[in-house]
Amino acid sequence: MMGATHGLAGLSVGCAVVLAASAAGDATTATTAAIVITAAALAAELPDLDQRGTRISKGTGTLAAVPGLWPLAMLITLPIVLAGILLRLPRPPHRGPTHSYTATLIWTAALVPLYLLYLSALHAGAQALDHQLAGQLPIDVTLTSATTAATAALTAAAPLIPPAVLLAGLTHHLLDAMTRETQQLHWPWTKAEHGPLPRPRIRVGSAAETLRVTLPLVLATTGLLWLTAQTAATN
Repeated sequence: MMGATHGLAGLSVGCAVVLAASAAGDATTATTAAIVITAAALAAELPDLDQRGTRISKGTGTLAAVPGLWPLAMLITLPIVLAGILLRLPRPPHRGPTHSYTATLIWTAALVPLYLLYLSALHAGAQALDHQLAGQLPIDVTLTSATTAATAALTAAAPLIPPAVLLAGLTHHLLDAMTRETQQLHWPWTKAEHGPLPRPRIRVGSAAETLRVTLPLVLATTGLLWLTAQTAATN
């Protein structure tokens, strides 16, 4: 499926995880909800890091499509972009190792530590800038405060991120199984290609994908985002 279709599925999964947590008694804040939904949106497109031209590889995924969020989206996706560069060094085939259940489990375990490390590096850089400028410009203080707040927010959301990443990653496998191409789902145990589902076999980027998959996901995502916003507002 196209990146936008995968991204919508990720957004829906993120909302569903937040709503499930809220129903279980977790007082999920708006900030936590936003982080979990963002993580799920990223995770839903992560398998396509094996191709240089995909949205996630360029840092212009689902988040960057939101008006006014492009600079923030690029900052958020920078670790993913860099990870993609490393993943593509051995020139993996499309729908190869990155489209495996193993890769999904690795991302599930690694995403929070990766971003905590990233925020730690940003914080260290902001502190160094603050030391050099000695508070002469407001940007150094702002960066230090922002990275501190972001780390605290990510830590608070951490319990909900792994299930959101895991489920969003699995939606990628499911959606790609609805197309005509195969996936190496059981890599590295075997490089066997697992074929698509018997039906439907949708051509990627076709009108059938738009009408039968993308549009229903748009409706589902819109409704879930509204419910999540209402739920977060009451917490």
